[in-house]
Amino acid sequence: MAPPKVKPAAIVPKIRRKAALVPKAARRLLADQYRARQGNLTHAAAPEPENGTAATEYGERQIHQTLQGAAHTLSGAAQAPLRKAGRSIRRRLHNPMQKETSRQIVGRFQLVKEVAKRRLFWYNGEEVREMYEKEVDGRREVAITDIEALVPENHLVRKIEKVMDYEWIYERVAPYYSAAKNVRPGTDPVVLIKMVLLQHLFGIPSLRQTYQRACDTISYRWFLGYGLLDKLPHFATVSYAFCRRFPEELATEIFEHILNKALNNHMVDSSMIFIDGTHIKASANKKKYQKEQVAKAARVYAKRLREEVNEERAKLGKPPVEEEEDDDHGDGGTTEQAVSTTDPECGMYHKGEHEKQFAYEAHTVCDRHGMVLGVEVTAGNVHDSVAWDSVYEQVTKRFPDIQYVTMDAGYKQPWIAKRILEDNRIPILPYTRPHGIRRQGYMPWDFTYEEANDCLHCPQGQVLRHTTTSKDGKRIYRSTPKVCRNCPCREQCGASAKGQKVMQRHIWQEAMDLAEQLRKTELGKDLYAMRKQTIERVFADAKEKYAMRYTHHRGLARVTRWVTLKFAAMNLKKLAVRTWQHSFSVCFSRLFLLFSPIYKRKRRFA
Repeated sequence: MAPPKVKPAAIVPKIRRKAALVPKAARRLLADQYRARQGNLTHAAAPEPENGTAATEYGERQIHQTLQGAAHTLSGAAQAPLRKAGRSIRRRLHNPMQKETSRQIVGRFQLVKEVAKRRLFWYNGEEVREMYEKEVDGRREVAITDIEALVPENHLVRKIEKVMDYEWIYERVAPYYSAAKNVRPGTDPVVLIKMVLLQHLFGIPSLRQTYQRACDTISYRWFLGYGLLDKLPHFATVSYAFCRRFPEELATEIFEHILNKALNNHMVDSSMIFIDGTHIKASANKKKYQKEQVAKAARVYAKRLREEVNEERAKLGKPPVEEEEDDDHGDGGTTEQAVSTTDPECGMYHKGEHEKQFAYEAHTVCDRHGMVLGVEVTAGNVHDSVAWDSVYEQVTKRFPDIQYVTMDAGYKQPWIAKRILEDNRIPILPYTRPHGIRRQGYMPWDFTYEEANDCLHCPQGQVLRHTTTSKDGKRIYRSTPKVCRNCPCREQCGASAKGQKVMQRHIWQEAMDLAEQLRKTELGKDLYAMRKQTIERVFADAKEKYAMRYTHHRGLARVTRWVTLKFAAMNLKKLAVRTWQHSFSVCFSRLFLLFSPIYKRKRRFA
């Protein structure tokens, strides 16, 4: 029940009804009590006069000071009636004609204090104790308690502790610890790994800040297995263990261990996957770089493409494409790029309106539940299609039951569509607007391809014959100049001045055409629409909640380990939360089944 509201205007008539006289001893005791509780009162040690008139004025002044001290102590709307009473007493002290007795002033003070307490209760919504009545400082209070009781039952660290086991870590890192008895014992490796997990679980930028928060946070100490007064391992110890002591593949093993737990709990749906990449700002100054000749990125399909191109060129009577000296790097040759002098392994990244910066790119695969299945980290200037083969092999080797592969426009390449179809899987690719063509005139799809004769037919019925195949796998189709020179649709066709129309078609274009047909189906539209709530959501959470927008590490190996642990923490959090929700729902269903017969029995005999 809400306390009654007391208006300040109703205080004065009630005060005037207090007319009894208070003894001098009671008046002195009241003044001494409030002087002891309120340290900012003036004249605390002044002697009290002996005569009656001076004693009355002295008591009035002391009560006035007490009221002012209480007004400073209370907060908010509770100060209003106290300040009003103080102003009334001040007027009566200076006006001899309106002086009240000491008993009237003491009654006024008691009523005002009660009103202030009620108003303080009304505005706070709970019963509170006035600050000037508190005698014990809670910050210096000594209590005997259990750290187990200070961590809430639904805290994230408790959920993680129920689903995670660390016994395999001791066996894995045992060769990296000395078994001699005369050496100083090292820090528990599980504690070091938990410290890193805390950093990534709660989105802490660095190990230094993680160490500082763990020293102050009770839940972190409980998760690490330390008491309130125990000294935590220094962050430099954790950094040294992961950089120099532990094996480099430990982060990958932690990621796979958590993923296996999610598989065992049936929390991974590998029937459909989503692939995309996101850039991570590198720890490098964008103004400190130098231009260098860098070999082109390697392409897995370069050898196979050259073989098929030479077969078609042999049928047409053309010489084969010779293998270049540096063809092991992909297309052959080198290109000039900006290489950072701070971190040479990162790459210059520039997209749209974004400013140029050095970055890394994390090529990621997830399922429809947002569980990360694999990741491949490359430099920021490596194209998505180049790194696709590595991440695709990594995921398909682990999950052979994949049926649908959804990707964005960066992966819309003939080789990617061909390989997915050869693996009896369905690629889901978006629509891309054709580049480098005229807006007015015939579009590429207006030309019909005839597979039997390997030729193209223009909208006017003329034939474009296959003349040669380029090194990059594109078939060249040319029309007859004599026919196109007198064609009335020459301007719409886009033929040259000599009257010849040239078209290109990739040798793996059939796979792209089939992927385009699959895109137009209802299933293809629904699966591609799921990207924004799967892989895009993973990247958004990783950058906003897990501090993956930029990295403090340098070098591809360290950044890869850092990203892998980041995604491992994300999977661990999803696993812990879903397991806790499932256990809660199972408990609720069991209680429902337990009490449902009683409920049915009551309804039966009602």
